[in-house]
Amino acid sequence: MEKIKSDYFGGISILRVLLTFEVILVHFWTNSEDYFILKPFNFLRKCAVPTFMLLSFFLTEKHICNPTWKKGINRIKRLGIPFVVWGGFNWLFLMLVEEVFKLELIDGLSALFWQLITGHAYHVNAPMWYIVSLMYLTVIYMVVFKICNKKAGLIIINGLLVLSLIFQYSGLNYRLFNGLVFELKYPLGRFVEMIPFAACGIDLAHFKYFDNLSNYRILSIVVSVFLLIILSVMNMANIIPTPENFSYGGIFLILMAILLLTVAMLFSFEKFPEKTRKYFGKICSHTLGIYCTHYLVGNTLFMLLSKKSEIVTGGFYWSIIIYLICWILCEFLAKIHVSLGKLVD
Repeated sequence: MEKIKSDYFGGISILRVLLTFEVILVHFWTNSEDYFILKPFNFLRKCAVPTFMLLSFFLTEKHICNPTWKKGINRIKRLGIPFVVWGGFNWLFLMLVEEVFKLELIDGLSALFWQLITGHAYHVNAPMWYIVSLMYLTVIYMVVFKICNKKAGLIIINGLLVLSLIFQYSGLNYRLFNGLVFELKYPLGRFVEMIPFAACGIDLAHFKYFDNLSNYRILSIVVSVFLLIILSVMNMANIIPTPENFSYGGIFLILMAILLLTVAMLFSFEKFPEKTRKYFGKICSHTLGIYCTHYLVGNTLFMLLSKKSEIVTGGFYWSIIIYLICWILCEFLAKIHVSLGKLVD
């Protein structure tokens, strides 16, 4: 969801589109068709949000490790304004639907409160918990590096990584938060689970992990894809231990996120014609806006079409339609005014 260096344009652009689409699959691909070609999409669904978190901190490492008040404020505005606007818009839209159609969808002002505090109000815009975690972790890490020098800061954030894994594998994270209300247990439990991904993103950028692999680009990609397959098989065979979690716990997803980012970072797009790159960039735009709007668009389509028995919702193609509608909506908003464009880019 960040602006990226041109050297890495192609691979990361593809990764961003894939991850955004996988997030839509998480929420709306309910009829998991048993086609072999779709199995990778099904399996990668759980990797989408963790890889987004890893990518975000990888791309913002310089700002986080060398923090200023201006950088911090700009970062929070960059994330916070779309978070508040889309959360509030979803709530207002659902309140109007309730009034017009005499339905009971959300819990009035209570839903708005939870949406703006945790990003996870039932039926409003629950996927926005990720934006909240991203903002909180950004602030925490910036404060750490503001107080400490870079070496000490790296030690602290990697210490938090280890503590997070201990907290998860000991079962404390699950036991502590699982008994809370819906609006709290997932945001808090997942916040702890996101800590390792954020720390790994900082580490990969700071230690120039991908620069070291660039001399062995093809070999590194082949090895990474091979390891992705091996890890996936091991996970399906329950060989890799996974703690009770809130969807994103354990070492398996950390390794998968690092490998997915490795493949994306080493993918070369430089040989493609400039026109192709620009066109592809247009297709890959608006990932933030698509993430923020997909829940409303998908649920609205479901409400409109669920009573039509001849239309089957929940298939793979259903998620493609949602993605395209969200992209068109974001493109339309971006062209109306620059301020609206900031909500989707």
